[in-house]
Amino acid sequence: GSISAAVVNPADVIKTRLQLLNKGAGEESYKGIVDAFTKILKNEGPSAFFKGAMVRMIVIAPLFGIAQMVYFFGIAEALLGYDKKQPSSQIVAPVKREN
Repeated sequence: GSISAAVVNPADVIKTRLQLLNKGAGEESYKGIVDAFTKILKNEGPSAFFKGAMVRMIVIAPLFGIAQMVYFFGIAEALLGYDKKQPSSQIVAPVKREN
């Protein structure tokens, strides 16, 4: 979970920069993904792609653990109203016929 968050952080930095609507004076304007990547790399260096990665990793780790606990203890099924005692689908085995 945490490693995945760090790996996708460069893409998130580019996405966030492209989504900025109100650009301040002196802020860079981008024409697309490749343009944003090259300008960030040239002007700020490779470390700019990992701004906020540590915070994201710290947030993702507990969330992943909570999601696993919810799944393991069946809390999600209880919240959604699924009855574990009733099978949701029945599997019928074929009957052998004697000739």
